[in-house]
Amino acid sequence: MAESTYTAPATYTITFPSLSQSEVKVSINGVLQSSGFTISGYATSGSGTVSFTSAPASGAHVRIFRDTTILSNQAPAPKADFQAGATIQSADLNNNMDQVLYKLAEKVDSGDISIDAVDTQAIRDLNVTTAKIANNAVISSKIASNAVVESKISDGAITSAKIANGAIVDADINTSAAIAGTKVNPNFGSQSIATTGNITVTGTVDGRDVATDGTKLDGIEPSATADQTAAEVRTLVDSATDSNVFTDAEKTKLTGIATGATANQSAADIRSLVDSATDSNVFTDTEKTKLTGISVGADVTSANSINVLTDVDTTGVAEGKILKYQASSSSFIVAEDDGSTAASVAAANTANTALSRVNAYLHDGTNAQRDGVGANPQGLAYAIATADTAVANAGSAATAASNVTTTVSTYLHDGTNPAGDGVGSNPQGLAYAISQANAAVTTSNAASTLVSSAVFYTLIANFAAFPSSPSNQDRIEVADSTGLESQSIIAGLQAGFSGSAALIVRLQYNSSTSKWDFLQYFAADPEARYLTRNLPVVTGDSTNGSGQITLNCEANSHGIKIKGPPHSAGANYTLTLPNDTGINGQALTTNGSGVLSFATVDSAFIETPQAISVNKIIAASTNAGMMGPAVAINSGVSITVGANSLLTVLN
Repeated sequence: MAESTYTAPATYTITFPSLSQSEVKVSINGVLQSSGFTISGYATSGSGTVSFTSAPASGAHVRIFRDTTILSNQAPAPKADFQAGATIQSADLNNNMDQVLYKLAEKVDSGDISIDAVDTQAIRDLNVTTAKIANNAVISSKIASNAVVESKISDGAITSAKIANGAIVDADINTSAAIAGTKVNPNFGSQSIATTGNITVTGTVDGRDVATDGTKLDGIEPSATADQTAAEVRTLVDSATDSNVFTDAEKTKLTGIATGATANQSAADIRSLVDSATDSNVFTDTEKTKLTGISVGADVTSANSINVLTDVDTTGVAEGKILKYQASSSSFIVAEDDGSTAASVAAANTANTALSRVNAYLHDGTNAQRDGVGANPQGLAYAIATADTAVANAGSAATAASNVTTTVSTYLHDGTNPAGDGVGSNPQGLAYAISQANAAVTTSNAASTLVSSAVFYTLIANFAAFPSSPSNQDRIEVADSTGLESQSIIAGLQAGFSGSAALIVRLQYNSSTSKWDFLQYFAADPEARYLTRNLPVVTGDSTNGSGQITLNCEANSHGIKIKGPPHSAGANYTLTLPNDTGINGQALTTNGSGVLSFATVDSAFIETPQAISVNKIIAASTNAGMMGPAVAINSGVSITVGANSLLTVLN
């Protein structure tokens, strides 16, 4: 079959052979599609995939079919047109034969059947079955008027699902149809029943006797209600004459007024009544002012109440003490009852003790304790003698200090004495030493910074020599990286990396992943590796395309590139350059196996082999020629002439 049918959604593939991609057609629900789809991976042998710009609706009938072209402007359009004197090729004959056979084998679409082209006599009994009629293939426009009669409709064939909403209108119902009420099931639903006549019932409506309820309704006066609220009743009462009604607040106020109460008493009347009552003492204005000036909780019998006063200092309060105003502090302080302050008493006691001690210190003795007290204290005289000794010692200390000052001054002297020992006629002293020390510290700090920033790698021979218990951030340099790309404990190796004895790899251990992270790799001998020992590989990428080599000028401002073929070509070959440079006028040719050589191109002759042994393709819009009179084409070999091209055989 020259078609493939699918129910969306699906993968739409071409399953039949064809002569060209343009002869592969697509229809959706019987409608031919001229755009909105693409075909990828097409081959004349019968392969390819159809992709839609907008996916067909779910359940849609998708047909992919072949429509071989046999006419052009109502004239035959064979795939190959043979001219007088031309050689007939097997491929051309096969294409023309396939063109005819394909057209005969194709299923003819219903749109290509002319009116009355297929009549009843041309259809064998049982030839057209339900299975051969595509979904949605028979539509209203394909059915002639009165073609479907009652005898052609099977019992139960037309169901409610087959009748479109709105398909049956009032005009389609016969006036004598007399549709019984029992046919309306279950009810009219939310639809209103409208009529211009009277509705008469012999039973009830929604369980109610309409006639009885109507009589009762006639006896109720217009606007009468039986569901008034209290607020509505209150409004009606207030609107009546002489029907004032108290609110709840007014009722409460009225209840609180005593019988016979008056509202015209003067202030004096009220004061007289209050005074005459029992336990009703009233303050005068003066008493009220005095009471207002007393703090809440004031208590003159408690010391705590005095503490709250900011100008009273109760420090040292005790039995028998009094408060005394102190002008210097503008506050009251605790004092003795005789008028002296606690500080004065303490000072007097201290003075008396000091006087007693002085009297004792004036006594000279030999008491070893030297505490100035006891039966034989060492007192002031002993202290004076000791001080004299200290003065003498201080003189000696001053002389020593002077000598030290001289020595220090000498050390501070800066000179050029190479010995740098701080002595001699021109010593390099302390200042020079400090300067040199500072310079040494600066150099040491710089060296320490360099050491701390340096990264050290432990050199190991190969994977077998990897550390068994590495620590986090340990770094190693593997001299022979053979096989590292297949080790699971190494992470981050570049895609396509292949270790070798000539590649050194640097790794760092990551304790969180228990893996060695790849850092970098380089050749053990870069110059020898890339220039004399091995063939380099120039990789390509999606941005720059296939691999390329750039040869710059001496100023590196411009250059030329030698670039490999694209991935789609699937090319794998080697071009070997000639052994010499050839001679003037020669061109670079190949032997078909990649070996290049210089050959002479003679423009005086055009040579055509008498037997064509390889396939030839002439590009579109190109004129080509071959020398005759006889040119044979080997079996299985073809010459393809592109569109708008001409191949001429010269005789």
